[in-house]
Formats: sequence, structure tokens, C-alpha cells
Amino acid sequence: VANRDEAYLRATSTLHRWPSGVLAGRDLVAGGTWMGVHPERGRVAMVTNVREPRELAPKREGEASRGDLVRDFLEGDADAASFVAEVRARDVRGFNLIAIDAQGAWWSSNRGGEPTRLVAGVHGVSNALLDTPWPKVVRAKGGLTEALAQGVDEETLFAILADDRPAADATLPDTGVGLELERALSPVRIAMSGYGTRASTVLVVRDGKVRVVERSIAPTPGEVRLEARFATAL
Repeated sequence: VANRDEAYLRATSTLHRWPSGVLAGRDLVAGGTWMGVHPERGRVAMVTNVREPRELAPKREGEASRGDLVRDFLEGDADAASFVAEVRARDVRGFNLIAIDAQGAWWSSNRGGEPTRLVAGVHGVSNALLDTPWPKVVRAKGGLTEALAQGVDEETLFAILADDRPAADATLPDTGVGLELERALSPVRIAMSGYGTRASTVLVVRDGKVRVVERSIAPTPGEVRLEARFATAL
């Protein structure tokens, strides 16, 4: 399960099948994506930004996009383990990348830690490194653990992603962006002026099949604007 947080005015296409066979939304500004699956190739990938003061600075002309990482893995030939090791050297802003293929699931970041093979269980990543216990990560992991114990229900998973409760000040991280912004960014689902959660995605792999459902969210907090879903063999 994943939320995509982005400026409301950034041009985006919702979940659809690309000519290459990838199922994903698309950032129409840079051409990449935040999360996707290539069913025919058995690949899944997702990326998040690492929150740091540099994020507030405008991008340079021609600066590479982190969404390229997801696209390149889904459409490329490198296995997940090799890809997550290679991308750490790319000249892009801070990222977390999760890449999954038939051989395993891997996490990598260019802001610390070594590429890590994910063991079975519940993991979470926001805008710090893997499983960093930010309040939203702890809350979402707890909800997902409970949901899995009771049987995976689509609406329950979307409810986890719709949690808009802010965290207490004492539990907030200090990423250098100031307390007011830390507060606004602390819920699982963000709703700020001009920026917030644009899409929530549930992706379930079971018995050789994949189901992916994306709900696009309008700038009015909590208003679902569009739903797209695909189910296919993996």
C-alpha cells in the first residue's frame, strides 16, 4: 500500500497500461512514476523522496527525476539486487527505492544504509530510511499488521492510507524544514494548501496474480476523484 504526495498542479496521468506493458500512473512533467508493476516481467517498484532542506529548492534545468528509477527498473533488464546497487551512484536527489522481482525484494537509498534484501514481514518507508519509526510509518505498519492478521480487505487497506490524524509534536522528526511543516506533513494522508496526497494505491499479489487499485484524490481533503483498477496474471 502506498500514498503519493505531490503538488496538486503537477501534471499527472492516473494508473494505466503503458505501451511497454507497465501498469502505473505517470508524472507528465518528468516522465517517470512513483509506483508501478510490470505483470509480464514479474516486477514491482516504488520510490519516495528523502525529506531534507534541499527538497525545498527548485530543481535545476535538466535535473534527473527519481521517478526515472522506477521506470528504468520496470522496463530494464537488470535484476532487482543489481539495480538497487547501481542506482545509488546516480545524480538524483535523496530517494528510497524498493525493487521486487522473482528473486526477491530489495530496498536502497542514496542517503545512507546498504542495499537491503527485505525479509518476510511488514515494512514501511516514508521520507527517511527504511523502517525509520516516524509516527506515520509506525501507525501505518500497525494498521497493516492488524489487517493482514484479519485477512486482506481492500477497503481496510485504503482506510489505512486515508488516516489524516497529525502526530503529536513530541514525536515529530526534525528534518530541517521547520516545526510547522513537520506538523503538516505528519499524517499518513497529507492535505495542505497546494500540496498533499494525490493518489492512494493498493497492490496485492496472490496465487500468481496481481491486483492494483489506485484512487486519485482531489485537492479537497478526502474527496476521491477517480478510481482505476487492473487485475492480471503475474
